[in-house]
Amino acid sequence: MGRMPLLSYLAGCVTVCLPCRMRRIYTAQLLRNAYPLVAVVSGAGGDLFVTMRTRVWRDYAQTLSVRGIPLPTVTSRRGLPYVLGQFSGRPGVFIGAIFASGIVVLSTLFCWRVDVVCLDNAQAVRAEDHVDTEAVRGQLADMGIGAGTFLPSLDVRSAEKKFLVQSDTVSWIAINRRGNVLSAEVRSAHAVSKENSAVLTEDGDGVLAGTNLIADTDGRILSWEVGDGHVLVSHEQMVTRGTLLATGFYESKDGDVIYSRAKGKVFAETVRTLCAEIPLTVTENVYTGGESKRYTLSFFGVELPTVTVPAGLFAPSNVTFLEIFQNWRKKSGLSDVKYDTIIDEHPLTLKDGTRLPLTLKTEVRLYKTEAVRTLTKEEAAALAEQSLAEQLSGMTDAVVLSAETNTVWEEDRLIVTRDVYCIDNIAVQVPYYVKNEEP
Repeated sequence: MGRMPLLSYLAGCVTVCLPCRMRRIYTAQLLRNAYPLVAVVSGAGGDLFVTMRTRVWRDYAQTLSVRGIPLPTVTSRRGLPYVLGQFSGRPGVFIGAIFASGIVVLSTLFCWRVDVVCLDNAQAVRAEDHVDTEAVRGQLADMGIGAGTFLPSLDVRSAEKKFLVQSDTVSWIAINRRGNVLSAEVRSAHAVSKENSAVLTEDGDGVLAGTNLIADTDGRILSWEVGDGHVLVSHEQMVTRGTLLATGFYESKDGDVIYSRAKGKVFAETVRTLCAEIPLTVTENVYTGGESKRYTLSFFGVELPTVTVPAGLFAPSNVTFLEIFQNWRKKSGLSDVKYDTIIDEHPLTLKDGTRLPLTLKTEVRLYKTEAVRTLTKEEAAALAEQSLAEQLSGMTDAVVLSAETNTVWEEDRLIVTRDVYCIDNIAVQVPYYVKNEEP
């Protein structure tokens, strides 16, 4: 019949079949009384299918009855009144729909998740300068800011001030709202690390600790960048490993003895020896082809019971005793089954993009086992080259001038040694100790 107009759908429509033998009689009554029709479709054998609103059908049926004309056959009834009529004996459907709609509307007024981000964590110079974002999330939850927080009553600025008063690891916080998600960005309360301070620190029993710079290898001095210390070497000087390059305690021009923490870099022409030792037999993980899927639905961040769907769910079941035993071992914490996990989270949304407080998490487990194999010479050489490249990339201050490589194949391993001639920082900090004589 095609798509029904909205007003006709709300009012309800009836479709009747006007048979060919009485078609002229029925249509004459329609034309004489000017009944409005929604649609007219020709059917097989000359029959005519007429769709009209329910109210028009009642008037038309009464007109036919008064004239003694039999009523045509009703082929369908469509529209909202008939849909509601189908559920008239099921009040729970309407109550559930109203209840679900109320939950959706009310859920938009509550916080679904709190994200905490600290951009300083990547640059933290000490472990104590690192901000534990999970701990921050917990502190916010203790303040009443978390999943389920009533957003209209949340005073963000007041919450930020209250958090900073009670936190000694965070110096700045900004809480922003994005829909039903709160995003808290924090900055660490950085302290100047001992390694970067020129002032000597007390190391117990009144002993002060400073630092000197010594050479970690042989080389020819080219230049230096030393702070808070006195340089003891000169240009083009040859030094050996352990030579004192710069000291943190020295006599100033005024005759005073200075105690500080020498720090910096001393560049020299030197040789760095890199070595890669590759076993020719390796143990690798090989996928067995088995997999399983676990579905978890979380509501306001609370995970509901997990549903596990093994591979081949819709195939005939053939569970062995070994599989049952392995599942029991996994649940008891004794499982030695290895697998890789792929986790994908899908927040559920309405058609208009509004997020619901429901998140479906899919966890796919790809099972694997261990297998031992022998590397080819090409594979072993490639691994050795990769190891040497990684070691060289760790020499961030080095400028490579040339290199010589020595390769040795043994029965069970490959040893590759590379002498890298370069200009590199050869200075490392070592501590010295001074008795604190202050009263």
